[in-house]
Amino acid sequence: MEKPHYKLGSHSRVADHLYRYSTTKKYYAVFKFGGKTKWIPLNTTDRELAGRKLKEELARYKMTDPEASTMSLEALLDLYGQSIQGWGITLKQPENPSSKNSRKPGSMV
Repeated sequence: MEKPHYKLGSHSRVADHLYRYSTTKKYYAVFKFGGKTKWIPLNTTDRELAGRKLKEELARYKMTDPEASTMSLEALLDLYGQSIQGWGITLKQPENPSSKNSRKPGSMV
């Protein structure tokens, strides 16, 4: 004899990008980012608070540049150097480690 399959709950759409799970009554923000669907738990059962948290989550993901995640450190430093030009700030080139007076291991300074 097979065991019966119990359905735990379902997600129902409440508003644009906002879903509620029927069992726990908690809200989730649902949207696409970088070609993938994101389900972000809002950790609330209050509809108005869920709406405010949804706006915060959407704003947070809109500020993120997906192409910046694959940027190399050198490219990031170049971009930073360009952004601070005209502020009177200069970036120092790292010193050559062989040009420093090296300490002997175990010596006290």
